[in-house]
Amino acid sequence: LGLYLPRVKAGRMDSRWTEWTGDGAAATVAAELKSKKMDIVDFVGHLGVPLAGINASERKWATGFLSEVLQLLGPTFPLQPTECSLLCIFFCERLSDLPCTKQALDGLLALTAHSSCSSTNAERVLRTMHAELSLQTQPQDIRNRGLRIVAALIARHAEALRASMGADGVFAVLQMIDGEKDPRCLMLVFGFMPTIIGTFPIERFVEELFDVTSCYFPITFTPPESEKDTIGITQADLVGGLRRCLAASPLFAPLAIDMLLHKLSSTSQDTKEECLATLRVCLPAYGCLAVAPLATRIAGALRIELIHSGSTAVQTGAAAALSALVQVISSAITSPDGSCVFDVVMKDLCGEVLRHSRDHDSVIVSAHGRLATALATASPRAAAFALDALARPVAEHLRTGPSIEIRRALTSTLASLAQAAPRPADEGEHVLRPYVDLFLTLFSEASSSDSSDLQAAGLAGLAVLISSEALLLPDMVVAARIIAAILTRPLEPKVLTSASAAAAVTCVANSNIFLNQIFPTLQAAAEDPAATPTILKLLPSVSVSRAATIAAFGLAASKLTGPAAQAAATCLAQLSGLPHATPDAAVIASACLPHLLIPAAQPAVLATWNDDILEALFAAIRALVAAVDETAQAASLTQIKIALSLDAAGGSAPSRTWAFLFHANAALRSGAVPSLPAAPSFHHFLSCALHATDDVISRSAGAALAAALNKHKDNQAFTDFLDQTAEKIDTALTSESLPALHTLALLARSLLLRGHPRSRPAINTLLQLLTSPTLGEAAVASVGVIVRDHTVLGEPCHLTVRPLYRQRFFVEHVPTIVKLYREGNAAVKVRAIGAIDHVLAVVPQQVLLNEIDTVLPLLLDSLGSPATVSSSTLSVLAQLSTSAPAAISPHLATIVARLAAFAKHESMSVRVAALDALASLTVLPTHKVVPFVKQVIRDLNAALDDRKRLVRAAAVRCRSRWYAVASAR
Repeated sequence: LGLYLPRVKAGRMDSRWTEWTGDGAAATVAAELKSKKMDIVDFVGHLGVPLAGINASERKWATGFLSEVLQLLGPTFPLQPTECSLLCIFFCERLSDLPCTKQALDGLLALTAHSSCSSTNAERVLRTMHAELSLQTQPQDIRNRGLRIVAALIARHAEALRASMGADGVFAVLQMIDGEKDPRCLMLVFGFMPTIIGTFPIERFVEELFDVTSCYFPITFTPPESEKDTIGITQADLVGGLRRCLAASPLFAPLAIDMLLHKLSSTSQDTKEECLATLRVCLPAYGCLAVAPLATRIAGALRIELIHSGSTAVQTGAAAALSALVQVISSAITSPDGSCVFDVVMKDLCGEVLRHSRDHDSVIVSAHGRLATALATASPRAAAFALDALARPVAEHLRTGPSIEIRRALTSTLASLAQAAPRPADEGEHVLRPYVDLFLTLFSEASSSDSSDLQAAGLAGLAVLISSEALLLPDMVVAARIIAAILTRPLEPKVLTSASAAAAVTCVANSNIFLNQIFPTLQAAAEDPAATPTILKLLPSVSVSRAATIAAFGLAASKLTGPAAQAAATCLAQLSGLPHATPDAAVIASACLPHLLIPAAQPAVLATWNDDILEALFAAIRALVAAVDETAQAASLTQIKIALSLDAAGGSAPSRTWAFLFHANAALRSGAVPSLPAAPSFHHFLSCALHATDDVISRSAGAALAAALNKHKDNQAFTDFLDQTAEKIDTALTSESLPALHTLALLARSLLLRGHPRSRPAINTLLQLLTSPTLGEAAVASVGVIVRDHTVLGEPCHLTVRPLYRQRFFVEHVPTIVKLYREGNAAVKVRAIGAIDHVLAVVPQQVLLNEIDTVLPLLLDSLGSPATVSSSTLSVLAQLSTSAPAAISPHLATIVARLAAFAKHESMSVRVAALDALASLTVLPTHKVVPFVKQVIRDLNAALDDRKRLVRAAAVRCRSRWYAVASAR
């Protein structure tokens, strides 16, 4: 009335509300208000009759229409404070009008988010909702609206509401949230409760606030199947919100800790894990003053879980919670009576560790070692205390340990203590320094033990010492010599892994010591032909610095001329792929390339390298060139040409030496690729790819050409070269040239990756070759080249890769393959199935489901013969059993019979895939699969006696699934 009555009296108003009953009316009114064709006073005036009428349906409509318009206007609409206050009063009064409650809440939602809503309005809304609404007696949609209003008020006016309402605000909110169960509403409650707890005076309501939040602990929530995609809430969201509420105030500490320790005794592992995770969050939030009186009790409960729990997850959670506890009480100071809670807790727990370090059960000793680690990792103060209390007594018992297992556990405990020791903040002495000699002696003795377990523990301890920065240079040299001596012995895998890790840590800590102490030992050991493969396999894992990588590269390259050439080539490929900073990569490439190129330039050596060796060396040269910038890449190409004596025309060097240059070109960055038409290298690549008699040089040149075209700018010169290339390839294909087909496949992949339209005709040409009796099988393999991952044509060589290129191939070209299958003879059908198999192995499942009617007939036909079936086809069929059961079910009899037959296929991978696919059929409706239970279980007998373990394991899994179907029946 305050808004519109003056205008009515002045005769300026007439009612338009009857015009606003159609769809879109609210948007029309909002547009008029925003354009100032009508102001808010006129709008309310036009609604005056139904707003104040006695007809409940009209009041409901008018209230809802006003709310909808306010929501459409948004929070920045220029609404005067007086207008906002009057509208708030109206909607607050309308809350008690039951037919209009929901609509009034919608209006308050819009107003409480508005910039003109004052703290006075916020208080009025909160008090009215508390007094009039009885929120927890309302349906979910009204409760949700009310809690959203509370959340908005608390977010914007918490301080003002605290000052004006004080404890009354807390009481009002308590009444509104008590007993809430809907997860969507709970997310709102968990969102604003931490602010209320942290802002308002809650001293009178601590227990009530804790009760209304803690009653949900622990939360178990699984959204209904019908709402999984719409509810948008997960258990993790609810758990995180509840934890924030419990951790919101130190006043909750006694109540929360008592509850959590009580529930920690539950037999449910999930409850234990949730208690420990909540403690880990709450303890730091409560602080030392609140936690200190309860610290001894908490520590005792956590020690029990850490030591005696049979669950690794619970042990890990207990260790983390214990570390959080000790970290919190690390700030405790000594009280006037001389006691300190930190000292009390640490003394008790360290005493437990010492007492049980003499236990005869290695499991108990190891568990208390984890306890010591949890203490030491909590804080620098805790680490110093634990070292002082445990290091020397544990070391003394280690020397007299009754068994290898006990000694291993104690060695691991000392290593963990050393690892937890904090680095000095300034130039002061390292806290570990007084114990270095003791630890170095113990770890060295353990490393020299006859027990592999003790050796591994000792080496891990040496690695910790070396990385701790506590060792002086002479100590590090001693440790390095011990590691070097161990590396040259015949070692079990776990000892070798520990020794490699220790050597790598040494390399990082001090590369000079590694090169002077460890590397010469490895180099000398590599002179023994029997030990060479082991040393070469070890080098990539230990040579992690720039200088070490260069030295290791030289050592590995020197073995390329001997019987260990394969191991050397593999080592070089791994060394080249190690990550380094860009400046280091340039130095490494410049220093390492000569080591690789010198043997490559020797025809006698090159002739002894098989394809596997060459592929590894090509990978090494690509990795070296790809890792550097464009300037360094140009220098690397020049270096390769000089070392291999290659000239622009082809030179007199053995043809395979050109392959190294081709692979280096394939790894160039786009800025280093020469531009057409001036670049002669493109024509050289094409000529070698089409006409080289050596398959290695032909494929290498084709890869170089494809990589260069992928990175070249799309200009007229590029288009002209593509035309020339297509013409030459077409000419060569008329002679059924296999190199031309390989080159076409590489170029098609290159263009497809960059999304170029010329990829389509190239792929169509290749697919038509599936009908060729001579090139058909090669065309099948070429489809794999295009869609599967490729060692050269991929992102590591800086190629442009557009997303969804495989999906694009599927949509554009699978229909062509299907057509060839339907129209071709028996041989063409087999090739078409082979081609589609490559595509199905890599295409995303959703794309496959969209074209299930097209693809499924080919899949079923591929099961018709052992010659056409493959493990990837069977894997796709297994996926479809779950994702498209309606499509699979009609063909179940055929599928079951053929899969059972393929469980006896000559290929082990096919046998395993067939058994897995057969097992996947059990997810189909029970009434569909029950008729086949006896047949399948009978047919599995042969697979259960297969000579291969993997096949037997798959058969056991399959039989278990079908037995479950039988029991369900």
